[in-house]
Amino acid sequence: MQIIILLMAGTSAVFAGLCWLTGAIDSLDHLQVAALLTIIIVLNLVPPAIEFVFRRLDLFDAKNLFLAYFFVVFGVHSFCEICLGMAGDPLLNLPDKDSSLRIHSLSAIVLCLASFLIGCYIPLGHVIACLLPRIPETFVLSERRVKFFAFGGVLLGVFAFNFLMHSAGGISSFLNNLGSWRTLGVLAGVGYLTFPITAVMPTALLLILLNRLPLHRRRLKWFVVWFLPLLFLSIFQILILGFRIALVPVVLQLFAAWHYMQRPISARQAIVLAVGSFLFLALFGMVRSASEGNALEMRAGLQGLVFRIPGNDLVEKIILCMEQGEPHRGILPLMTASATILVPRSLWPGKPLPEGLTLADVFFYDYFISRGDPIDGIKSGISPTLVGHALWIGGILAVIGISFILGLVARVAVEWRRRGHGQRLHILVYVIFMSSFAVWVEAPEIALNTSVMMGSVALFLVFFLSVGRTQGSTQE
Repeated sequence: MQIIILLMAGTSAVFAGLCWLTGAIDSLDHLQVAALLTIIIVLNLVPPAIEFVFRRLDLFDAKNLFLAYFFVVFGVHSFCEICLGMAGDPLLNLPDKDSSLRIHSLSAIVLCLASFLIGCYIPLGHVIACLLPRIPETFVLSERRVKFFAFGGVLLGVFAFNFLMHSAGGISSFLNNLGSWRTLGVLAGVGYLTFPITAVMPTALLLILLNRLPLHRRRLKWFVVWFLPLLFLSIFQILILGFRIALVPVVLQLFAAWHYMQRPISARQAIVLAVGSFLFLALFGMVRSASEGNALEMRAGLQGLVFRIPGNDLVEKIILCMEQGEPHRGILPLMTASATILVPRSLWPGKPLPEGLTLADVFFYDYFISRGDPIDGIKSGISPTLVGHALWIGGILAVIGISFILGLVARVAVEWRRRGHGQRLHILVYVIFMSSFAVWVEAPEIALNTSVMMGSVALFLVFFLSVGRTQGSTQE
């Protein structure tokens, strides 16, 4: 199975590399575009299909979640745009682009996807996972410590939400200025309040769930009675903030915990869950748009969700600017921003701006001007996608290298979880990692920042729940 996928990925990478070097070939450019688009779709769908045939498909494998989001951002969007003539934001389209630009964009996307799959399926990830320390299966969580952190995390999330709403003048005032806060809140020094709301409180609920499962039917009913109100409260707070994408990790964490600890979720149930989540996110986007005075249309809501991240358009725009002389950014600014993400801007007024804002000003300045933003102090971020951001960092070699490393990391995480044989802390750490891993497809800076923050939470949890404990003990 692995050899088949590696051969597919390797052959696709060679073909995409040749297309990147040659660009459009006279009279063959349409065939090049068709071939590259077909490869993007096939490389996304075939690996999970092969795993399904061999009964090795894990719906909550970080790799599969990455591929699913990659398929939406690049596969579905490119197919709708190229084959069906559909378009997203007209301000992002390049009306005078030639076929060579599109071929370069699709080639970079294929190289990204192929490199990721190679990183996933080579044996190196398994070797690294075997070298990592693992938590003994006999280790039992302390009920007292679990309750302390879990309910402390819930209280912290509720306190942060109430403090944020109070600072904004109430929920109604906050919602009236939601668009401004979503773009300026981070720079105003209150962005740190979103972390307890969108990350700490959901992680606390995840810990409660992992500590209780598996449950028999009668005890499960009583657990649901008091757990669901806390879950709905967490979801309500995230909905108020307007970050619908932040709901996805919360849902993934809870269903993954159920999948690994209580009962595996079937492929049919996963499809129902995915479709339901897609429709809910589309409906939420429609309602939010209607609250801003726009018409309430289901078709527009679904199209807006599909084209939420116009992957190919963004990559083409970045490639065009790079060909016109925009210099490479390098990796150091991104790493510096992520290393200092935990420092509130209120304590460090001179903290560097997020890379997303810098990238937006460099590559999409004309886009923001066209939509009516002020000339001075443009503060709207834009998701550059993994391919676009990597091209800005170091060109096509950065795309290949970063994608390969991400594939390797995904394989290491999956193998490390398997070595835990159901150990709760293994599952806790893996689920926290898995739930936001697909964000790399959309915004590498957000993904890296989330990894730093959630990694800190996971390390603290492992240390807090295990230090001073003996294997098999249940009380302190």
